[in-house]
Amino acid sequence: VPVLAFKPDSFTDILDSIILIGRATGRAAAAEELAGRLRGILEEVEEAGRQGRKAGEHRLKVYAGEIGSELLWVAGPGSFLDQALTLAGGENIAGNLAKPWGQMNMEIILEKDPDVILLTIPGADPEGIYADKLWRETAAVKKRQVFVIDNRYSIPGPRMIEALADLQALLAGCR
Repeated sequence: VPVLAFKPDSFTDILDSIILIGRATGRAAAAEELAGRLRGILEEVEEAGRQGRKAGEHRLKVYAGEIGSELLWVAGPGSFLDQALTLAGGENIAGNLAKPWGQMNMEIILEKDPDVILLTIPGADPEGIYADKLWRETAAVKKRQVFVIDNRYSIPGPRMIEALADLQALLAGCR
């Protein structure tokens, strides 16, 4: 039985995987069409980011991760969420972690003072963040810019690329 296994590490890898799966399943034309549409989305998001920087927009500092009772897990470099934030015009405050996901302590978060907080656990309650005495010190809470994002940013595939425009629009609304 032929087996294909993929471990995409970038948006380009996702596109390459789609094309390979299409060839392997006899659906090359459909795969090329899908990859072309997704490539267009990537290019539009990248271009909008370039235009924003030319217009002098500053990159919003973003905390993206989980907030539990004691644990603060964040998306670091190499994660798809980090790549998505960069493409969408944000600056990941955990961009200097040594791995794609890790813990960050509250002192560092307060020092970095995120403009936006993206909670990666579906069903998370932003109101709990707004009520917390430490989180209230962040620009994100002061501006009421705490959002729950869905799992499209954690499962590498077409939906992840399609979600980039949504992330870019969300960040643009937080300026």
